[in-house]
Amino acid sequence: MNSTDSPVGKYQPEFLLLAPSKGELATTLSLISQCLELGMPIELDHHWRVPTVPPKDLSAYKGLFLPESFQKEYPEEAKGLLRHPNYAYNVVYYPVEQEGTPWSPFERIGRDLYAWHHVSTMLVYNNPCSAKTNRRDFMRTLQERFVLSIAGDCRQSYFQNFKGYTKGSRKWGDPVYTLFKGSLKLAEKMKDQEWLDVLDQSIAAIGNLVAEALAVENPESVLQIDRGFGRGSVQFAMMGETLMARGVALNHGALTEQGMKLMQAFVPAAMARGGAHCEESTGIWLSEAFPFLPGLYWLGKLTGDASFLKLADDFSARVCELTQAANGLWHHWADERSGEKGACWSRGQFWPLLWMTESLPALDPSEKRVAQMFVRIRRTFDALRRHQDPETGLWHLIIDEPGTRLESSATVGIIYCHDRLREMGLLGDEYLEMCARAFDGLKAIHYFGGLGLGCRGTSMGTATYYRTRPMGYYNTSLLPAVLAERLPGK
Repeated sequence: MNSTDSPVGKYQPEFLLLAPSKGELATTLSLISQCLELGMPIELDHHWRVPTVPPKDLSAYKGLFLPESFQKEYPEEAKGLLRHPNYAYNVVYYPVEQEGTPWSPFERIGRDLYAWHHVSTMLVYNNPCSAKTNRRDFMRTLQERFVLSIAGDCRQSYFQNFKGYTKGSRKWGDPVYTLFKGSLKLAEKMKDQEWLDVLDQSIAAIGNLVAEALAVENPESVLQIDRGFGRGSVQFAMMGETLMARGVALNHGALTEQGMKLMQAFVPAAMARGGAHCEESTGIWLSEAFPFLPGLYWLGKLTGDASFLKLADDFSARVCELTQAANGLWHHWADERSGEKGACWSRGQFWPLLWMTESLPALDPSEKRVAQMFVRIRRTFDALRRHQDPETGLWHLIIDEPGTRLESSATVGIIYCHDRLREMGLLGDEYLEMCARAFDGLKAIHYFGGLGLGCRGTSMGTATYYRTRPMGYYNTSLLPAVLAERLPGK
């Protein structure tokens, strides 16, 4: 696609979403996510960001999303807005969080619901036929942006938000896991040594926390991990794999050894409990229940102990047998006692794909287990192709329910797995067109290194539970890795 490196002048912004003077905060980003989902043409500046100062007279816009601080900073303009037609529906003053506000999942969910309500209400009151053209122009502008420009956003976002991880992140597991994987791939492809150094320092800092985590009876006292699981927390396994894989890639013995120690502590604790999520004792199996699969295969490879390989084989076989449907999709959960199965939730497809894909570098391609794994992977991709949204290229919150909202974290993860499998020579071009369409869909919901339409953390429940999950902005996905495969010259 041809494009200049600025959105200005390429579409008609009908709405102004103004960021606080210090830049976007959590509520700003949630509002942006909802606007991108609905194709609401908001004002973007030359850097593809919402402005912090009104770029023109407020009367030029049909609707306004303004930080509460606007009333103090622009008192006369705020008074004038009282005369705005349909003021109650077309002017929203949104709350500005205080710096240092503790993070809360409940606050984040409330924020997303608040933002969805206001954005969808404003769109209902400003939806003439002519607006459809502006929305199409807005989405086309986003999709025509240079990949290298988006990659620059990812780098800037990482340094702005995550450079502090060089001192050691005590929040283990996902999303730090996917953040490192995605960022490493892009930094490597861009030959960005500064970024690689920061990433490797951050991974090494996690390695330096291993001794502390293993020295205490309850690692929850020193780490942010799942409560009540101790050393059997899946976060141990995910960080163990991260350290082993990076250690092997860099021929860094200390990193590799630290990862092995984490996995060796994880295995007996998790198995004594009946699996990562107590599957054997509860009879409830999740499609995402084997995040320790890559770590087990790496541990088996590095120690030469075949019992770790068998444990991985047996557990993954049980998960696949119970949760992957005959049509290739994955039920998020299955009750082996009652036979009941959950909905085919979006990330419920991505997680098993990821665990299998990330296991492959630790395995010999000629092994029988690789062939068996690849049958599952190909069945999944075939099913996903049948259920891809024909208009946007994304996948839905419940994959086989086209009436549910579109969702981005699964979409970007599916493309990532596809790209990794092609890189390993295990896939050809058979799913290339499917993933190209999905990537175009992601470009329309990208903002400053992150994506809108991300389903918030999910437990398990009825189909209605998944249909009604709140969604919002997040900047810790595998998007950087997906960009890496689409840089100029690739």
